[in-house]
Amino acid sequence: GEIDIISGVNEITYDLASLFTEPTCSIATNAQTGSLMTSDCGSASGCGILEDYDTNSFGTQFNSNNGGVYATEWTSDFINIWFFERGTVPSDITSGQPNPGLWGVPMASFEGSCDIDEHFSCSNIVFDMNFCTPLAVTNWATTECSNQASTCQDYIATSPEELYNMYWAIYSVQVY
Repeated sequence: GEIDIISGVNEITYDLASLFTEPTCSIATNAQTGSLMTSDCGSASGCGILEDYDTNSFGTQFNSNNGGVYATEWTSDFINIWFFERGTVPSDITSGQPNPGLWGVPMASFEGSCDIDEHFSCSNIVFDMNFCTPLAVTNWATTECSNQASTCQDYIATSPEELYNMYWAIYSVQVY
């Protein structure tokens, strides 16, 4: 399985956390601040939870605020994800003694008829940027990007200079 902790497209200003698995995994609506978009983790788009209450969790505003902290709790029963803006990171995280029980309701809670241990093991941490994904293509016409090219693929092909300053600036990755 794959866990997308932070993802989004084009001018979206909020995070879409998702799980991708084989067709035998689905999640239920759980206590979370985000909105369940899809529950079938085996679908092409995975099961996704949109962090639509916090416009600082992705995109331009996220970058303007110097990012934030994403935390993931992964157990045999569930996978929970939280986002903390700069200045709101719990002290147990900054002290290196994380206690998810103190963090309140997660932005995303993946729990349901999914055998977490079966679908998620031996994972790697990967930071990448993908261009013209199905989600980006679907949303292309609704963004200002479409004023510059009729398709995402045309934009990438004709505007490579727009990609020069794209990067991840990561302070640290902590695994406990």
